[in-house]
Amino acid sequence: MITHAMEYLMYTDIPVIKIAMNNGFASVAAFNKLFKETYQETPSAYRKKKKETVDNQESMLENYILQ
Repeated sequence: MITHAMEYLMYTDIPVIKIAMNNGFASVAAFNKLFKETYQETPSAYRKKKKETVDNQESMLENYILQ
């Protein structure tokens, strides 16, 4: 349940509330609580960090290719 939700956070732009509801959580608060206990950060912070990592990797690859 939580691992599927994590994948949606990483690979889609689906809002956190929809991810929570689509993965069987009673509320966004319940989802946020379990996610934070499991991954030590909120779903939104996790998504933002992963997006920044991917953006940085793409930028580095682009710079490498252009050299």
